[in-house]
Amino acid sequence: MSYPKKPLIAAGMWRPQYPWEHIAWISPPWGGDDFIWLDFPEAIFSDQGLLYLSHINPQFPCRFTELAKVEWEEHGGEIHYQRLLPNLVSWRGSISQDGRQAIKLRLQISNGSSEALTTIRLQTCLFMRAYYSLSAYTLSNKWIHTSTQGWVDLARAKNMAGEDGLYHFGWRGGPPIADLPVIACQTTEHHIIAFSWFSDTYSLISNPLHPCIHADPAVPDLVPGTQYEITGEIFFANQGFEEVEEHYGQK
Repeated sequence: MSYPKKPLIAAGMWRPQYPWEHIAWISPPWGGDDFIWLDFPEAIFSDQGLLYLSHINPQFPCRFTELAKVEWEEHGGEIHYQRLLPNLVSWRGSISQDGRQAIKLRLQISNGSSEALTTIRLQTCLFMRAYYSLSAYTLSNKWIHTSTQGWVDLARAKNMAGEDGLYHFGWRGGPPIADLPVIACQTTEHHIIAFSWFSDTYSLISNPLHPCIHADPAVPDLVPGTQYEITGEIFFANQGFEEVEEHYGQK
């Protein structure tokens, strides 16, 4: 089965009261005019505290608030931006098409400060509410893969323990029960959208009341003057979870 179009990407907006957010709109390739929204990133945690948050949450006070708006730029089919924080930590985010089945994601983080930056954990949120066939407020249409039980929906995964996995199930931690660095969501028409940061994936989670899926990466410690780039992907499948498993098993 061929896709009727390539996936589309566009600079977007979610909450105008937070002009410092970086939202990309993504339209899957299987037709329709709805978009999913990528919060890119939603948050950057480190040993120096919460350096960046795309919105305001009193439970998670951020070191730097009321940041200036940074516009997306477009070049050669890619959208990208670059942000510099007051402590001279910066990052560049870019999103581009990768054939008819994938969106390529890149985040490059640089430590221009005078202090080492350690325990770096990011949150990258793929928000489903605006895409009707992905918008159910449930964990039962969201999946991770385990070595003993294969694909497991998150309603079951939250009660699992004892798995010998590589990737955590939870917010920036939790039990390592997933053996593939991917979280997937299935539409009501049985298409699948998968989200991964490949080997830099640290944790996989969902907020069913949002609803969203997270593939959240970790970045190695950065001494002053160094940088690190992570590469991720949003992958669209229409031949079932076997296609997703084969795709990420080869990466």
